[in-house]
Amino acid sequence: MDPAIKAVSSFTGARRRFEKTGMLKGAELFHDYGHNPAEMRNAVYIARRRCRGKLWVVVQPHTYSRVKTLFDGYLTCTQGADITLLTDIFAAREKDPEDINSEMLVEAMKKRGVNAVHTPGFDDAAKLIREGVGEGDLVITMGCGDIYRLNEMLAEGTKQS
Repeated sequence: MDPAIKAVSSFTGARRRFEKTGMLKGAELFHDYGHNPAEMRNAVYIARRRCRGKLWVVVQPHTYSRVKTLFDGYLTCTQGADITLLTDIFAAREKDPEDINSEMLVEAMKKRGVNAVHTPGFDDAAKLIREGVGEGDLVITMGCGDIYRLNEMLAEGTKQS
C-alpha cells in the first residue's frame, strides 16, 4: 500500500490533458490534447469552473476531413468561453481540399452566438492574448497538433501547478 500511496501522491496528471503550462500577467495557461468537439466541450467545462476571470480558448482544428465530418459539433463546443480563437486547420497527413477552412468555422460559430476570432497563426493568437489577458483569466489551448507551442510562446517563467 505504501508504494501505491507514494505513486498517487506524486502523480501530476497526464501530459497534455488539462496540463498547466505556466502563467501570463496573472492568468493561468493550460493545454489540452482534445481535438474533437466532445473532448473540447469537456475541457472548456472544466476550465470555466476553474477560471476566476475571462476564459480564453484557442482551438487548432485537426485535419480537414475531421472538421468537415464534425463541423456542427465545432460550432458550439466552446460556448462556455468568453472568447474563442481559431488557428488555421492543422493538416497533419492531409492536403488542403480548399473547400473547408477556419474562417468558415468562425463565421458559423458567430451565428451560434460564440465570440470567435480567426487567428491564422500562433503570432496572431499570442498578440490578442497578450493585449487582453489579465489577472484571474485562464487561457487554454486545445488540439493534438503543435498548438502547445503557443503556450511556450506565452508562458512567463517556469511551469507552475
